[in-house]
Amino acid sequence: MQLNPGGPISIAPGEKITFTIKRKKDVPCKSGWKMSGWASCDPEQQPDDHTRLQICTAPQAVGAKCNATVTVDFRKDAQGTYDPDEEYDVTIQGQSGEPFTVPFSPPPVINGQPFHFQVSKP
Repeated sequence: MQLNPGGPISIAPGEKITFTIKRKKDVPCKSGWKMSGWASCDPEQQPDDHTRLQICTAPQAVGAKCNATVTVDFRKDAQGTYDPDEEYDVTIQGQSGEPFTVPFSPPPVINGQPFHFQVSKP
């Protein structure tokens, strides 16, 4: 896996990508993933109340595109404000290359943040 600033994340044919989202403060983790274009995705796992994890396998065809969209669930309190200490951390890790983590905090409410991938020659 290789990050390409301004472009899709490059992945190898058949590479397994691990998607993790961790809620930093309150439980349970109410986030999730919407996947499209992957050769296969394992069922989502929830190793603890703060974390959700999913592993997907890239298609074999060079040039194939796939997406992973993270959804988060920030809720306003009784006064209509968001907890400024609330945060979700999204980590994406391939079988090669360095993992990366993206934090999400309210406001604004970020829901439906897509990550774009493209299969490239290894």
